[in-house]
Amino acid sequence: MVSGFLEGLKALGLNTEKHRVRAICSHDRESQMRRFPGIEWIDGRDAGLYKAAIEGADALLGIGGTIFQMAIGDWLLRDVERAIAARKAGTPFMLVNTGGESEAGSARERCRGIMAQMKRISTRDKFTYELLEGWRNGDKAPELIEGADLANITLPNLCATHRPLAERPREIALILGADTLKPSDVRAAVDWVASKDRCTAWIACEVRNMKGCEYRIYLENWFRFGNIFTRWWKPRIHLMRPKYHSCSMEELVEPFSECRTVLSSRYHGILSAAWSGCRVAGIARSSKVKWLCAQLDIPVLHPPVTPEGLDGLEPQARPANRARLESLRDLAVQGMKGLGLDEA
Repeated sequence: MVSGFLEGLKALGLNTEKHRVRAICSHDRESQMRRFPGIEWIDGRDAGLYKAAIEGADALLGIGGTIFQMAIGDWLLRDVERAIAARKAGTPFMLVNTGGESEAGSARERCRGIMAQMKRISTRDKFTYELLEGWRNGDKAPELIEGADLANITLPNLCATHRPLAERPREIALILGADTLKPSDVRAAVDWVASKDRCTAWIACEVRNMKGCEYRIYLENWFRFGNIFTRWWKPRIHLMRPKYHSCSMEELVEPFSECRTVLSSRYHGILSAAWSGCRVAGIARSSKVKWLCAQLDIPVLHPPVTPEGLDGLEPQARPANRARLESLRDLAVQGMKGLGLDEA
């Protein structure tokens, strides 16, 4: 999304040299500095640096992401509330192609309080637009603009060299971000993938060893994902986990270039697979995944996850329509343009 934002700025005739861009980052700041040297990265763990960066800004931008969500907690809401509280009076705050989830309705008034502090909001899909419009309840502020996810701006370039489907070695890949799925859903998915005797990839979009995330689930089930020949263990299901700290943007999406079919519960796993040309289907761990699948016109499996459900989902997976993807790229740039960033 950061890469897409920077490319979007260029498409609008803006750049980070003329318009000084600073970003607050509290985790693995070094990797972001390496990937995006045009941005000045501020250590968000330092209260003094944080305060100075927020107070010294001419405008504040919330870039991408699912700000209006509760399914995996309110940490992003809290981040935005903290920035609102720290800014100088009168400093404009805008959300750039942001996402939402219907599950955030449980915190509707809190979300409306954040919206009231925004000058403009562009959304990453029509579903988020309609959600926020409903919360606005007839009010004209803040101004809402329908956009598309910022990753749509950069993924066409990152996936441009991916090989044709017929030349890809992995028959199928599973991306199982399970932070909102039940243990029974995880067990069913693991049982399903472990029962298949074929060249399979286990892609980790979230590369950290965190509860409910792809890498942790793989570590907990590695012994089921291989064949034993005498004393040696040989994987049947190959872990594909980019070296996030040091790899390039192209290497982040390289796993998709090896896979023909991708079943994903991760939003950007679906989007990356779609731009790579994979046959793709979603596992709706939250409403944002369901909304993205509707946007791309691809099938989606709603929990409970079962082996039978996955058996039915796989043959339905299909490539996303290219013209539809291109329209999302254009819409993402237009969403940024509608914010009037050159005025900020």
